[in-house]
Formats: sequence, C-alpha cells, structure tokens
Amino acid sequence: MKKYIYPFVLLLFLSTLYSQPRKEHLQSGPKPIYVEAHTVLNDSLIRYYVTYKVPYSNLVFIKVDNEFISGIIFRVEATTQKGVIARESTHDKVRVNNYEETLNHNRFLEGILSFDIKNTQATINSLIVLDNTSRQIPLRPFVAEKSKIQPIVVQKNSSCNNSIGYSLVNFENSIPFDDRKYQLVLPVFNKEIDEIIASISQNGDNITLKNLSKISNTPIGFDKCEDEIFLINESLNSTASIFVLDEFSSMLNEGIAEIKIHSSKDSLLYEGELLVNWVNKPQSLSNAKTAYQLLDLIAEEDNLDEIYKKAGNDYQQALDMFWYEYDPEPRTAFNQLKHEFYSRADKAIRKYGAKGKKLSGLTDRGKIYIKYGEPAEVDRYYSEKNEITEIWKYISPGIQFVFVDVSGLGNYKLVK
Repeated sequence: MKKYIYPFVLLLFLSTLYSQPRKEHLQSGPKPIYVEAHTVLNDSLIRYYVTYKVPYSNLVFIKVDNEFISGIIFRVEATTQKGVIARESTHDKVRVNNYEETLNHNRFLEGILSFDIKNTQATINSLIVLDNTSRQIPLRPFVAEKSKIQPIVVQKNSSCNNSIGYSLVNFENSIPFDDRKYQLVLPVFNKEIDEIIASISQNGDNITLKNLSKISNTPIGFDKCEDEIFLINESLNSTASIFVLDEFSSMLNEGIAEIKIHSSKDSLLYEGELLVNWVNKPQSLSNAKTAYQLLDLIAEEDNLDEIYKKAGNDYQQALDMFWYEYDPEPRTAFNQLKHEFYSRADKAIRKYGAKGKKLSGLTDRGKIYIKYGEPAEVDRYYSEKNEITEIWKYISPGIQFVFVDVSGLGNYKLVK
C-alpha cells in the first residue's frame, strides 16, 4: 500500500520549487530537501563533500509486510567550463514501523557523496529520484569553492567512534532557529595560526565576539555514521587548525547574521553571511493576522485589543508584543511556548479543522487541542443511533472533555 501522498503532486511541488530563479542559498523557511557542500584540501587536489537531508514527510513510502519502506537516489555532477569533471551517486533507504512516522517532518534521511578534483571552483548539479517513483528531479545548481576557512554548522555529538565530536546539522549550512545549541567548527588550512577572533552580528547588534584558541590539528573529513553525517578524522586529507565557536546560537533571531574571522594579528581571514532558519516554523505563523486571531483561544479579547492598539494596528508587532510577555526563556531569541502553541494550531487545523476552512473552521476538538495539547487518553463509544462519543482525558490538569458526533460523520461538538 502506498503512502497517502500522491507522488505526482509531490514531484510537481519539488520541480516547481527548484525551477524558480532564487537568490543564492540564504532563504529562510522549510524546504523539501537540503543540500550543502564542503571542500577540504587533499594533497594537490580539492576534495568535495556534498550532503543531503530530506524529511520523511517528503518521501514516498510503500508498505511491505509490517514495514513502510522508502529511499532516495542522489546524483551529483561537478562541472566547469570544460564540462563534467566528476560524477557520483548514492542510494539510501529508510524503514519505519508505522504510518505516522512516514508523515514525520522532524525525522530525516541523510546521505553523502565525495569526489576529488583539481579545480578550485566547480558548479554542483544534483538531482534526486524518490524511491517508488520514476521521475528524475533536478535541484538548483550552486557553486562550491575552496576557501582558507569555512564555517561549518554542527552539534556536539560523540555517538560515532571516528568522529571529532560533532555531527553536521546539514540544513544547507544554516543555523536552525530553535531551542537547541549549535556550534561553528572553523577549520583554518594554515597550521601556523593558533588563535583567531570570531565575531557575529545581526541587524546591527553585536551577538558575540570571542578570542578562540586552536583545539587541534586535524585532517578533517565527513562520513555517514548512525544515520547522521559526522565530522571525522580523515588521514587522507590535509591537516587543518580546528577552532570551535560555541555559546552564541541561542541569541540569534530568524534571518541573516554576519560573521567575521580575524587572525590574532588583526588580518581578515573570512567574512560572510549565515542564515538562521526556522526550519520547522509552524504554518499558522505565516500570516500575522491569522496568528494573532488564534490568541483568542488563550487570552482575553480586551487584552488583545489593547495590545493591538499599542502596536499601531500592526498585527506582526502586536504578535511580537504579546509573546514577549509570555517567553519562558527571555534571555534567548527562540520562544518555546510560542512555537508549541502554533505547532498545536497547525495540527488542529490539519486534523480537526472543518474541510475547506482554516481558522474559521476550527472545531471544538481543534480548539481544545490547541489549549491543552495531546490528551493522555481518548475513549470512544458508539450508540445504536450512530452517535459517537469521544472522551479526552488529561492528567495535568486533571480534566476531561466530552465530544459527541450525532451524525456519525465526524462533526463533534463539545458537550461537557
């Protein structure tokens, strides 16, 4: 049995997205697939590593016995003005035990390819073929080039024996906007540099300025281990001076950040931009007016009206003002409570909304779900009159809600 996503619709979405002209790679928001490249020196050659990451929800699964199986063929060509200089492919598969996992947009299939070339710059052309389909989908080309220093967005992770203690975040080298901590590994291909100064700013504000000492001389590389991509000690590659920048990601807002790296002698080693990307941003936040109106479920109407007036009748500013007052970690940029509320709203609209409607079509079950989250227990009873009764039970707070569908067609009303 195929997963209930029509492959043609998904493929059309993918090909339409990647056929549009786009401004380089610094664009925020969720994507159907993430591709990034890193280069390291390898004797007289340049070694290219190209990685991908795709959510389970964008794969096409089929059910085989008690498993759901999917995968992806990832093909890469490196080209210069002289034509194709390298061509590689990989076929990665994934198996899950239940249908719900096939819809999970927070779990990913990842893969990696590598190849060596003499050129210092190449255009990377890649395409994918989703398992259980036959159509090839070309992805947006991008240029990868050698640099003396390349910031790599990582997370501390020591679960792979051959790693240097970090796994690749693998969201096109962007920093996810969430409540986790991320680091930048800064490999400098100059063993004589022992100290650097790293600074990050955003919207004119200084986020961090740190003097960093070299932690090791390591021939750095990348490899897949335990279904993730890790930074490894690769003896075939040239040795780099490794620096790590930490304790900064929680202070970054969604958007573009600027990074500068100087040597201890104040010479500029690197200057560039980093995207802080809300990868799993709730869809219900895409429209400020709709997002603000959803607050009726948890706040008094008079209070919301007052905030809206103070914001100069600007919904986005009113939204920011409201959640500023309800931020469990005000020292960080990411508001976990806000994210949870609108993630619930997304699920409520998708699962409990009236067909063909969004906010105006939220049912009683949808409203309760947004306010209280997933019930600890759901009991369902059927009557001889085709009535269906659902009882949602919550442990904390100790409360339950009774919904009745008198028609048997899914039109549940809160009765108690």
